[in-house]
Amino acid sequence: EAAVARAALAKARGVVVFTIGLGDDIDVEALVLMATRPDFAYRAADPATLETIYRTVARDLPCPPSAFWGGR
Repeated sequence: EAAVARAALAKARGVVVFTIGLGDDIDVEALVLMATRPDFAYRAADPATLETIYRTVARDLPCPPSAFWGGR
């Protein structure tokens, strides 16, 4: 509950939240609630799956050039 509440505060401040659960014993519902969008919640059955998830997240990160390095 505390993590879900903190994620809600972050999202209210404009932070985009991705969640990744590793293993079989995870609370998928909590991951979805914490993520900014349901499709930003990921589940990795094993460490080998993490690379694919991290590549997907890196592609989907909202990083407009104007927000970093003086817009360059």
